[in-house]
Amino acid sequence: MMRLYLLSKGVQAPTNKSKETNGILGFFIKDANGTICQFIQKTKHFPVFKNDTENNNNSPIATKINHVGFMVADLEKANKFYVDILGFKETWRGSKDGKNVTWLNLTVADGTDYLELMLYDKEQSQENMGVLNHISLEVENIFEIEKRLSTRVLPKNFKKTTPVKVGINKKRQINTFDSDSTRIEIMEAITIDGIPAASSNAEPLKFKGTKN
Repeated sequence: MMRLYLLSKGVQAPTNKSKETNGILGFFIKDANGTICQFIQKTKHFPVFKNDTENNNNSPIATKINHVGFMVADLEKANKFYVDILGFKETWRGSKDGKNVTWLNLTVADGTDYLELMLYDKEQSQENMGVLNHISLEVENIFEIEKRLSTRVLPKNFKKTTPVKVGINKKRQINTFDSDSTRIEIMEAITIDGIPAASSNAEPLKFKGTKN
């Protein structure tokens, strides 16, 4: 159904039905900014993974992905796809310097999971691309996670995990990095005072090379 819906909206989606792989039906498309997106559907053969709750050293740091963040050159193009076609709703705008919006959250219509659009206005280094493109894991107590991470030795040449800090969104967080130096944000679900951070009214960044 999703594939046919996207085709009806002029999105370049596969014309053939999806094939099941490892219990998952799915297909890939590119959004208006060229980001690859995958749509999946669970089947009766969908694999179920169990956590090792008895061994704290082997248990995962988090069991929920709070959001995925990715670079967006043109916010207007992104909104036409994620908001107008997929039905996401804008819930927050954040500014790194108070002058321009640098992050924008789009939340699913029927839940709390969201996408974080990482806006930029110029070419980014490979290292900084790994910071902007990220996933965020949700935890209850960041200090407990920091303590657990301190007992785990990072492989050689991995970037060091950052100290706990409070972000612009007023949530405690730390950042660690995978083998490709892609940022893995670990963040508490609730702000430090229980009150959502104010949304920025600044002008959103836009890549200067984007053509209208």
